[in-house]
Amino acid sequence: MASAYVEEVTCPKCHTKVQVKVTNGIYPMRSTEVANCPVCWEELFHKNITGDIEESVLSLEETIEPYLSEYKKKIETKQ
Repeated sequence: MASAYVEEVTCPKCHTKVQVKVTNGIYPMRSTEVANCPVCWEELFHKNITGDIEESVLSLEETIEPYLSEYKKKIETKQ
């Protein structure tokens, strides 16, 4: 049976609040999965698990420049 939990992490590099969902699967082999900040790609943490890690931005209120403007430009170009 698969399980999941959610962690809220503040990136030490750009100060973005990030939600990290860790899903533990039922796969037979473990692998090292890495959680990266979606704004600056700084490694937030890594875990040896049988599942996956998904990251999403919770808040940009504390995000510092130039990361904030670069991330907003990237989002605008995707739309």
